[in-house]
Amino acid sequence: MKLINNELKQRFSIMGEQKDIDDPRVIAVFFNPVGEGTWYAISYNEERNTCFGYVEGLGYDEWCEFSMKELEELKLKPWGMKIERDMFYKETFFSELTGKTRNPEIIETQEIKQEKKQVIKQEESNHQQQIKQELLFDHNVNNELENDNEITL
Repeated sequence: MKLINNELKQRFSIMGEQKDIDDPRVIAVFFNPVGEGTWYAISYNEERNTCFGYVEGLGYDEWCEFSMKELEELKLKPWGMKIERDMFYKETFFSELTGKTRNPEIIETQEIKQEKKQVIKQEESNHQQQIKQELLFDHNVNNELENDNEITL
């Protein structure tokens, strides 16, 4: 099976080189169906038949270039299976897909984003409670003033 089809070639061409982007879009994901190894491809060089992306699960994780020819020719033991492309994968940003970042100082992980959302939600809830209490206080004060005015008239 060809891991890079014409549709992917076209998409890679549209997205262009993403090596210098802090949170690139992962266009395709390849994996070992019988063990470790996942390749997240963000760009493709058709002339050399190589992808650039993030590789994890092969001793250490790294950003690098990898040969599509080598991935296609690789026979996995014990059954001689081959590296596969995730056919159900929907293109997304690297940080959303892996929970990791290329540059931790610039990109927030999903976990940090979620924590910030929860803090903001709590702060909004607290602010709404405070407004309700102030409105209730104002209403009570106005009622007392009206009652005082009725008595003096």
